[in-house]
Amino acid sequence: HARFDALWRQYRYQLLLTPDPMLRLYGWFPGYELDHEQLRKCVAITLGEHDFSGFSKKNEDLPHHRCTILAAAIERDDSSAVLQIRFRANRFLRSMIRGLVGAAVTVARRRESTGWFRECLDERKQMEQITLAPARGLILEKVFYPDSAF
Repeated sequence: HARFDALWRQYRYQLLLTPDPMLRLYGWFPGYELDHEQLRKCVAITLGEHDFSGFSKKNEDLPHHRCTILAAAIERDDSSAVLQIRFRANRFLRSMIRGLVGAAVTVARRRESTGWFRECLDERKQMEQITLAPARGLILEKVFYPDSAF
């Protein structure tokens, strides 16, 4: 099954560091200068198994909201004005990546601290307190299936 047999999935979120009319449909320019080190700290906090219910839209039909982030990284080419945030996990919840990126950008704008980000994750704060990043920057990059699925 395309959805249930996958071992992991990888998403990329593209943040534009400068406004670019050619990339505006494929990335988000938050309109503020971002502290890249704070972004990296937030992304690193997500590694491992956590309950991401605070970063996702409510879905009472799910048996649980635990996901395991297997890899998370931020990349940028020196020549590029695009910051790429990648997350690889065993599963993702609805709007989870957009919630994580939105909260990380809030920290990177210096409006909140990394402690606030960790608190949102640990205490599963409700989505209303977290700004969702726009969908236009989100790209599904890879899906890995076991050989037995074929």
